[in-house]
Amino acid sequence: MRKMRFPQIVCILVCSFPLFGVSRFTVSLASGAGWYMGFPLYEDTLPFRSSYALDAVFDMGLQNETLEVSLEIPFRFVSRSPFFNGTSRRAFFSVGGGLRLKTMFSEVVGMFFSASMQYNWYLVDQAFLSFDGKLGPLFVLWRDNKNNVALEIPLGLQVRKDILGVSTGFLIRYTYN
Repeated sequence: MRKMRFPQIVCILVCSFPLFGVSRFTVSLASGAGWYMGFPLYEDTLPFRSSYALDAVFDMGLQNETLEVSLEIPFRFVSRSPFFNGTSRRAFFSVGGGLRLKTMFSEVVGMFFSASMQYNWYLVDQAFLSFDGKLGPLFVLWRDNKNNVALEIPLGLQVRKDILGVSTGFLIRYTYN
């Protein structure tokens, strides 16, 4: 029963969305870079280790004048951390699926929230699951009737079994409606 809740919530949101007014189908691609900080949930010589992160996101959904609901597929690469006392955190790749919500306060300024489950694997051996949530402002840089380019500044939280990851950076998002 619990496994069915997420698909049911997504189905209800997407099916009821046309009730909010005229809606359009959207497809988006985003790419960006940022800083990733891993806070260990175990004994370590440092309170956190930092890395850089490269992100790419594909999503599609429904949009009206002020609200957008979409399903997303996020991809991420996190570099290895610098060595300290002979220890470094390993680099890893992530891919997942999730839900993204966006609202616009004006024609230029908005806010977004996304949440996803991700499959992560180290470049050497292990794989692990994580929950990733992001929230932040967005600023429309250019738009016409069908196209939109925006700058997003996400603040992210990644919850893993052994590490709590915090990230920030920027994404450039292209949307076609």
